[in-house]
Amino acid sequence: MDDKTNPSAPITVGAYEAKTKFSELIARAEKGESFVVTKNGRPVARITPTETFDREKAREAGKWIRAHLARGPRVSAEEAQRNWERHKTDVEHDLDERVDRWLKS
Repeated sequence: MDDKTNPSAPITVGAYEAKTKFSELIARAEKGESFVVTKNGRPVARITPTETFDREKAREAGKWIRAHLARGPRVSAEEAQRNWERHKTDVEHDLDERVDRWLKS
């Protein structure tokens, strides 16, 4: 394994060494370290700690989405189309103005 001169950079480890020290690498990954596994000096894999998963936060987000969808659309399809057309026209007009200013400069 290479020296850890930059603490935020992952440690490079050869494939053979990764195989022979896999349990150690996993234990160190549990503590927050990351490793890049190389084969013939070329990076081929990464061993990193997983992110923690907040199950309660995910449930709350799911409840919020279901409640939001249950309320149904806030505008009719026709109004949504009109809003889209207005927005599209505004964006196109703004783009035309920017191009004109750029061409004049």
